[in-house]
Amino acid sequence: MTADVPVEGTGITNAGARWWLATAAAIVLLAAGLTQLNPRWRWSYQSTPYPAAAVHARLTAALANTVDEAQVKLDALLGGRRLNAAYIPLADEPGVPNAARQQVVGQLMLNPPAKASGNRQYVLFVIDNRANQPVPDLFGASRSGVSAASGWDGRYQRLAAKYPWLHDLAETHSDAGWSPPGMSISVPANTHGTITFDAVAPDDALPITDPARDLTFALVFVGSNVQPYWAQRLTPSA
Repeated sequence: MTADVPVEGTGITNAGARWWLATAAAIVLLAAGLTQLNPRWRWSYQSTPYPAAAVHARLTAALANTVDEAQVKLDALLGGRRLNAAYIPLADEPGVPNAARQQVVGQLMLNPPAKASGNRQYVLFVIDNRANQPVPDLFGASRSGVSAASGWDGRYQRLAAKYPWLHDLAETHSDAGWSPPGMSISVPANTHGTITFDAVAPDDALPITDPARDLTFALVFVGSNVQPYWAQRLTPSA
């Protein structure tokens, strides 16, 4: 009988090494089997829980050329000071009062079906069609207290790959590496009611004259791993 001695340099015996190899192989086979032998699990991960039409999403958008004007609009929509208008000075006029970037203030209305899960998300993107990129600053709030998270997720790269009309969501590359192209707002997919948002135009962009023409408003439904279910272009009303 062969002696069960440690494998040189590891402290693990031959029997132990064989056990670990067998366990690793079993895990690999199990993972493969989940999609090959259990099509119901694969279907539930990839299939769309409900169509875009079931959410009844609508959106309004109005221009604000000063911070004060944006704040008045935000307060009116939110019933008070729940979101401060973004004050981001123009690069060439940092000390001039109200010399801030143009803003677009609006609301996203959501009415998802009763079966909607909070583990999934709706993500709002506001893309500047002139700059071919999402707006650099986008903030949101609601009267009901629903958390409207601002930021970026690197997995949104999947959206740019899946939907050609959202190619501007692709991350940008420079000598410093990859960087997010802008910001977004995300809310749980069981959110009912309105999300008020404040979108700030890029510093070097021409003035927005018509939000419906100069901007693309996209609502995307994603799963817990940011797997995309659908993407909907929303036409804003005043």
